[in-house]
Amino acid sequence: MKSCIYWMRQSLDEDCLRPDLVVYHDANGWFKTDQGFREYQANALIAAGVAGTSAENWFVPDLEPSEVGNSSIGEWDYYMCGATMGVFSKRAIEILKPCFEKRFTVLPVMLSGIAYFTLRCEERIDCLDQSESVLEWFEKNVTNMSVKKLVFRKESFSDSGCCIFAIPELPCELFCNESTKALIETSNLQGFELQLAEEWDDFIK
Repeated sequence: MKSCIYWMRQSLDEDCLRPDLVVYHDANGWFKTDQGFREYQANALIAAGVAGTSAENWFVPDLEPSEVGNSSIGEWDYYMCGATMGVFSKRAIEILKPCFEKRFTVLPVMLSGIAYFTLRCEERIDCLDQSESVLEWFEKNVTNMSVKKLVFRKESFSDSGCCIFAIPELPCELFCNESTKALIETSNLQGFELQLAEEWDDFIK
């Protein structure tokens, strides 16, 4: 098995075919109220798997794309969406379920009236080589950083098979290994962009 690690992102679409910029639907401004914001924030913490939160408290959000594109919602198997770890189609969840193992719990969402799903991270893999990686924390905000270089300890994945995971340093980002990339490609899942993580060039988190 190859040991390359990939950063899981939504595919780019220069021709505006795919719906994009998926957000929580908030037509009446509920999430702008104090109580609404607390509910929105609680959902984000649940999805991130923050200690003390429970998946039982998840409320199923109504999501919508800010840009509708020229194709239907259901044609795409993956969307990025704030306050989630990404939104997956039912087909993607069924195909990729072996990659999640016990690290994630699947949570339901509604995307323009269609059943989709997001992931709650239950366990992150401590596999980043801190001595070789370059992470620059912002002084005034310890939750944000500039990522100059990522290097993973490849032995963590030598016998893991298909694997999707998150790391403590970037808790809301998803990564996968070569076997997962091959599974996505052979299954013809639509909407994924898998970038070599060690070629990540100055991403701001």
